[in-house]
Amino acid sequence: MKTVETERKQRSGGKLKPDVKTVYVSKATPHMFRHTLARDLLERGTPMEEIAELLGNSMRVVEKYYSKWDVRRQARLETRLQDFWDNDPLTQTLAS
Repeated sequence: MKTVETERKQRSGGKLKPDVKTVYVSKATPHMFRHTLARDLLERGTPMEEIAELLGNSMRVVEKYYSKWDVRRQARLETRLQDFWDNDPLTQTLAS
């Protein structure tokens, strides 16, 4: 996760302490978590229609912003295609 080092005053009991302390603050935004959720759902084979409904977007928005090419999703699709070819009667008769 993206973090930055910054100096801030700490709170205790709702009051600011007088001394400043170095802390790490996340630069993550809600959109980053939303994008990760959409990508992970796509990677697990969730239909885009369901993701669009879950996110409150149209199919066009999901396709444009969340379905970019991904190495892991491509590997999963290639495995699925290979399984299809391995179990396809026509492919098996041609290979014999």
